[in-house]
Amino acid sequence: FHIHPFSLLSNVYYLELENNNSTVFYDMQNKKEIKYNLEEGDLITFPSMLAHKSQSNNKSRKTIISYNADFNNINIG
Repeated sequence: FHIHPFSLLSNVYYLELENNNSTVFYDMQNKKEIKYNLEEGDLITFPSMLAHKSQSNNKSRKTIISYNADFNNINIG
């Protein structure tokens, strides 16, 4: 599991996803893994400090676009 400490939000868009091989999150308070039933075309956005990992993927195809976002320097006005 890992985090992205220098950004606010992390995002994953699933272009191809076989066998629901999506991102796994770790609930540090309850000490357990959390998996969501995601599909191709889904976009998930979550706090970058939330521990997560990609599942091992030896037999199925998975193509994603992932990026981090930070909004510290937005100047309105």
